Amino acid sequence: MRFVWIGIIATLTLTACNRKPNPLFVAHRGPELGISFQNTLVTNDSVNALTFEYIYNGSGVGVGDFNKDGLYDLYFGGNQVSSRLYLNKGNLRFEDVTEQSGTTTNRWVTGVAVTDINGDGLDDIYLCVGGIGTPEARKNLLFVNQGVRDGIPVFRELGEAYGLADDSYSTMAAFFDYDKDGDPDMYLLNNWLEKFNRNNLRPRRLNGEAESTDKLYRNNGDNTFTDVSAEAGILIEGYGLGVVICDINNDSWPDVYVSNDFLSNDLLWINQGDGTFENRISDYLKHQAHNGMGVDIADFNNDNLPDIVAVDMLPPDHKRQKLMTPGQNYDFFHMAIGMGYEPQYMRNTLQLNRGPSPDGSYLFSEIAFLAGIARTDWSWAPLFADFDNDGYKDLFVGNGYRKDVTNLDFVFFGMGASPFGTPETRSKRLHEEVANLPDVKLPNPIFKNNGTLILEDKTEEWGLGLPTFTNGAAYVDLDNDGDLDLVTNNIDQEVILYENTADRLGKRNHFIRLIPEGIPINEKIFVYTGGTSQLVEMTPFRGFQSTVERAAHFGLGDNTSVDSLIIVWPDSTCTRMISLPADTVVVYSKKAAQPMRKKPGARSVLMERKEVLVHQHKEKSPSDILSTRTLMHELSRFGPCLARGDVNGDGLDDFYVGGENGEETTVYIQLPDGTFSLKQSLPPMPGDDGGALFADFDGDHDADLYVASASPGGGVPAAQHRIYLNDGGGKFSLANGMLPDIRTSASCVVASDFDGDGDVDLFVGGRLMEGKYPHAPRSYVLRNEAGKFVDVTESLNPALAYPGLVSSAVWADVDNDQNPDLVIAGEWMPIRVFRNAGERFEEVTDDYGLSRTSGWWNCVRATDLNGDGHVDIIAGNTGGNSFFRSSADNPVQIVAKDFDNNGSIDPIITYYNEIDRERFIVHNRLVLIDQLPKVKGRFETFTQYAVTPFSKAFTPEELEGALTLDARKLESVMLINEAGKSFRIVDLPDIAQISTVNDIVADDINGDGHADLILIGNNYDQETLFGRFDASLGLVMLGDGALNWTPLSHLESGFLADGNVRYAELLRSAGGRKTLVVSRNNGPLEFFVYGEKGNAFAERTVGKR
Repeated sequence: MRFVWIGIIATLTLTACNRKPNPLFVAHRGPELGISFQNTLVTNDSVNALTFEYIYNGSGVGVGDFNKDGLYDLYFGGNQVSSRLYLNKGNLRFEDVTEQSGTTTNRWVTGVAVTDINGDGLDDIYLCVGGIGTPEARKNLLFVNQGVRDGIPVFRELGEAYGLADDSYSTMAAFFDYDKDGDPDMYLLNNWLEKFNRNNLRPRRLNGEAESTDKLYRNNGDNTFTDVSAEAGILIEGYGLGVVICDINNDSWPDVYVSNDFLSNDLLWINQGDGTFENRISDYLKHQAHNGMGVDIADFNNDNLPDIVAVDMLPPDHKRQKLMTPGQNYDFFHMAIGMGYEPQYMRNTLQLNRGPSPDGSYLFSEIAFLAGIARTDWSWAPLFADFDNDGYKDLFVGNGYRKDVTNLDFVFFGMGASPFGTPETRSKRLHEEVANLPDVKLPNPIFKNNGTLILEDKTEEWGLGLPTFTNGAAYVDLDNDGDLDLVTNNIDQEVILYENTADRLGKRNHFIRLIPEGIPINEKIFVYTGGTSQLVEMTPFRGFQSTVERAAHFGLGDNTSVDSLIIVWPDSTCTRMISLPADTVVVYSKKAAQPMRKKPGARSVLMERKEVLVHQHKEKSPSDILSTRTLMHELSRFGPCLARGDVNGDGLDDFYVGGENGEETTVYIQLPDGTFSLKQSLPPMPGDDGGALFADFDGDHDADLYVASASPGGGVPAAQHRIYLNDGGGKFSLANGMLPDIRTSASCVVASDFDGDGDVDLFVGGRLMEGKYPHAPRSYVLRNEAGKFVDVTESLNPALAYPGLVSSAVWADVDNDQNPDLVIAGEWMPIRVFRNAGERFEEVTDDYGLSRTSGWWNCVRATDLNGDGHVDIIAGNTGGNSFFRSSADNPVQIVAKDFDNNGSIDPIITYYNEIDRERFIVHNRLVLIDQLPKVKGRFETFTQYAVTPFSKAFTPEELEGALTLDARKLESVMLINEAGKSFRIVDLPDIAQISTVNDIVADDINGDGHADLILIGNNYDQETLFGRFDASLGLVMLGDGALNWTPLSHLESGFLADGNVRYAELLRSAGGRKTLVVSRNNGPLEFFVYGEKGNAFAERTVGKR
């Protein structure tokens, strides 16, 4: 190994107290540095945005040390201009040697891939070609480095000779050794300009018949390549814009991630190790970006698992959002799912790697909204790298577009303008419309990684505020000062080089860099320092159409040395180094590699999943969104509910699972071996089951069953609630006359002896008033009077009759006076507390500090979390991984009224846009017109709609009498009881905010005497623009009694409950074991078993593919 010390001089900077700190980057325009290249485009009647929809996709930049002088050089791809090669002369000065080197081009160059294709130690350049020319004009180019003459590298174009002069419409090439034979093979990312709208719904083309199908070229080892796409299984279409190589499933074989534009789904080609690949993306990801552009894969949260970022086009400001997105097309989305497409949404995606699943695939949670990086507008090049050397990878995004061709006024009214006039006149008018379209010239955003799941926008502070039309981008240490610079290839604009000045700032972090002697082969480099680890997998083809530096860069923060590092090679050997000084460059090779040490054996886990029963829920409710277009979610798909109780008196808990409209519902009996048998199917009843409860309602000491009905949707009201009496042996019969007439569409029923007379009283929470959303339905407090329930709601507190859209309730003695108080929560309402004062229930929500907690609450549960003798509340909400950002001062709001007097309520959602500092309607123009046709004349253009704040969208007369509700808090929280006098609100950890929390179980899972939490979540039944909540895998958090929580991965806990989960119940089982039952909407029940302290389960062996 060779070590190269980099001397860094720390300079003292005197600053005034009010002076802004120096930015991390200094932006240099290319000509200042000797780089005159500019990717200039000239449009005409035959080449323009109408005839060539990818005209403004630009080209890439390639990094390589082409003349072997220890300084990275730059190659810029050109579309209508020649590509250019610039040698790095030191001190950020460059020399154009394009002509002397023989690397001029006369083709529409897209991707720039730099590799040593023939293993001679010299960097070569492979150029992908697109455009609207002939196949001959689309042939890709291969410049093979012939050596250095008088300091200048000389190249020969040998694409034909190598068999790589492919004439597909290529976007980018990525070189990797897919078959582990020691030489670089090539994945060719393709696209195609169809004669039809590429977002038109049609059957997927999966058998290689599409022109846009990618290709795989095998290196024959003799400086020739063979197209092996068909035999390797690379047959699925895609309008490819991004490609990254990564061993995503950790089996030592490099896999391929492809981001695809338009309707075509992204692809995740899992290397099978036998020369073939299989697309497994639907097993790995829950959803994808719709217009997948650039992509990068890196471990951004330092858990040694590679994460995926793919960028799209969602703008952060309201005006551009409304001028770019016409609205969700619910029918189109679900038809596409039915035709085999995977879910995709128009926004950036950040796929957090959660580790392997039992079937060997890897699980990902998409968290871009939570991370704060979902909305970066027209984005191209995402790059993860540690720009401030603090030990965490930050995120850069290349951004901008030359003409706003997606402007909806242009799409609807310009392209579809008057049909009158000659063809020439219409053509001229249309071209004038295109010429007059505004630019989308934007700064390239950069986000600082602070070591959490939430990234911080540092665009302005770090010196990247210059608006650009950036396409390709690369990071590289151009001045060998130990920090990463950025270089961008821009359309109609000079190159921008962002010089990183981390070495000259007041607080200087340390680093270490590793450079391979040869070409990288996706070896994995792990660096351990200061109790943390970092991972880089070596591949330079990242972002968009570009090649970054061929080095692994690690920031070390304050650490002045590296404890150890391990390089894991694809053949499962490794190279180890220990006690390395910081601020050095290590040149490494495979020469000293040793066999890997034996992997540790199976770990123990807290729970084990058991196959004890097969029960499949099938959702039957029609879509509410189709009838009320402005809904954000379905209103009648909350099941199946669960209830637990020992129905036959054997000391083991049994359970009930709710059913759909007109279906039998079931009671399952637990057997001593932990399995379950069907005890009884209750007769079909009208309506869905919204909630259920086992309790002794008639005082005969057995568990009876209350089933609360819910509306099945489609305008059908809920049925009468019902009680089934237990005969003592677990057989149930419908009771008559025990309940008053209760037909509210309910979410829950909870029991307590609130009047202290020795029998069970009830609260029934109303969830929905069918056809009147979001108006509050009726809720009930029912007093048990000798086995007959009486409605005493009004006498206890009239506010309990219509408290809101209740989703959950719990009886809890919050003031420690030995009387059960009532805590309720729901959608568009705060967490409300009603203190049991004997003859009355007094609302103390404000006294307890909860009046500004309105949210979209799903559940509330009570337990003493910190062992202080006071009951605390855990409340599950929507979480932070949502389009919406809400606060006490700027909440999300809903305004509801029958605005068009057609007999139905029109709910309108508004939100506060932090960039515009104004409240707007969240729905897109076409959606609002679908709901309220009369507003079409009010908002004749998309621009008019986009710039109109809500305060001016409706007249005061129209808003008179409207119901307005808000949601000020979206995070899931703990309410910590402060001596029975108030609650302190504490957000749950970030990992608990990645999706909805639908249910919570509190228990001492690991037997340490402290309360632990099990969370389940997700909701797939959402509108289709912002998309479903699907990031949760279920979560176990171990508590220490002091409100500190240790979230466990599913590999540590054994608990994995992903999908559209709804409810969880904890059952007593034989031998001190406990069984956790989890229900899914439109899915099966799942069961997890755990025992007492020390009674852990051995982890099952996980396969690799």
